[in-house]
Amino acid sequence: MYFDAHIHSAVSPDSQMDVKVAIDTLRRQGLGATFTEHCDFPPYNFMVDFARYESEYRPLRSDSVLMGLELTLNEQHMALNTQTAAGDWDFILGAVHYVDGLDLYHNANTVPAPQLTRRYLTYAKELVESCGFFDALAHIDYICRYSKGVDACLQYDNYPDEFDALLTAIAQRVLAMEINSSRLDNARNRQVLFKIYQRYAALGGKYVTIGSDAHAAPQLGRNFNHARAIVDEAGLTAVYFRERKMYGCAN
Repeated sequence: MYFDAHIHSAVSPDSQMDVKVAIDTLRRQGLGATFTEHCDFPPYNFMVDFARYESEYRPLRSDSVLMGLELTLNEQHMALNTQTAAGDWDFILGAVHYVDGLDLYHNANTVPAPQLTRRYLTYAKELVESCGFFDALAHIDYICRYSKGVDACLQYDNYPDEFDALLTAIAQRVLAMEINSSRLDNARNRQVLFKIYQRYAALGGKYVTIGSDAHAAPQLGRNFNHARAIVDEAGLTAVYFRERKMYGCAN
């Protein structure tokens, strides 16, 4: 089974999606569900409702309904993130939402795009090397959503050294790399991202998760056909995690 391994539902602060609607929607698509609710500790304070997550979602947990977290990676919360990730979770998705304290969602355009992109890639590599508590690195193209001009800068050929260092670090630690399908409806985005995943494979990377980053039911499983094409064409293996163990996806 393939899993949509990046989902935010009503226990995250930016979604109102009902958990049972999400499960039923994905089941009709032949996909499993991995909930990856937000966990950004103060001062960012963008947090899953842990009490509700435990009480309402644990009874629904099964081989095809999995529970995880999207943990924001940073040096400030290393001990707290490590402790949180050690809980009873199926999957920990590590995300770079901030760069040296800069909130990419709100403030990305305060830094010139080439400078931001270079530091984003370098900082992600540093976090991959220092954070041993997560299973897959989320959305390599996160900054493209919020920074003007970063689309062009994120191309592999513009920063081959920075990309190679990051992709090698992921491969050497036998982590997975997420293919975030939210922007794959655009052919140019697919071309840019394919080259990154192709290079990841060339540097020894093997494993990817696929996630829609859905916050509403119509987004669930979006562009999975394009994500699976990247997997096949780059020679990678699609995986999911259950009880923090890696399993290969299968039809």
